[in-house]
Amino acid sequence: MNRVKALGLKIVSIFVLSLVLNGCANISSSNQSSSDCPKVDLTQITAAPDSDVFFEQAAKLVQEQSQAFIGLTEANAELCAAQNNLGFRVGSRDGEFFALTMDYIPTRVTVDVEKNLVVKIQAG
Repeated sequence: MNRVKALGLKIVSIFVLSLVLNGCANISSSNQSSSDCPKVDLTQITAAPDSDVFFEQAAKLVQEQSQAFIGLTEANAELCAAQNNLGFRVGSRDGEFFALTMDYIPTRVTVDVEKNLVVKIQAG
């Protein structure tokens, strides 16, 4: 009888392990790859980095091009922001608003997230 219990325990253990490993594989395969990220091309900014015109150009460019992040998951949007050398922060998540600094950084995006999806994005 102990032999049957031991065999049953091994079978259950293998089954549980296969479920866990399959779940982990599905999580990693859903991650955004760098080639899937929308591009924000900061090289289009022509003004000197320390000028007011730079801030205006950067803010406009980031605001326009980062709109492609809408619909991505929060994690994928953060990954894409990093790959585009943009700062990233969450302004609200599922109706909960977060305290944010008042500094203005044109190469940073602030996103609003609902049900883990980016629904709004703003430069600065």
